[in-house]
Amino acid sequence: MVVKKRRCGMPRLWTMQEAKSKMGRIVRNAFEEGPQILTRNGRIQAVVLSIDDYRKLRHKQSPLSSLHTRMMRFERDHDDHEDGLTKND
Repeated sequence: MVVKKRRCGMPRLWTMQEAKSKMGRIVRNAFEEGPQILTRNGRIQAVVLSIDDYRKLRHKQSPLSSLHTRMMRFERDHDDHEDGLTKND
C-alpha cells in the first residue's frame, strides 16, 4: 500500500498528554500532513517530523550554520570550564 503524502497549511498542535496515547497517529500525520507540534502547558516543547522532512532540513543546513553551532558549543564548554576554575580558586 502506498500512502500519498499531502500537505496542509498549518501544523497540528497536540498536547503531551495526547501524544502519549496517540503517537502512532501523530507520526502518520507527520508523514501525511507535515510537522506535528507537541505542547505542554500551552508552550511548544517538540516537533515531530517525517524522516523525509528531517533529511531535507539536515541537507539544507549550511556549512556555516554547522560551524556556528560547533563554535557556540565550544564557547559554552569553555565558559563552563572557566566557571569551574573560578569556583575552585
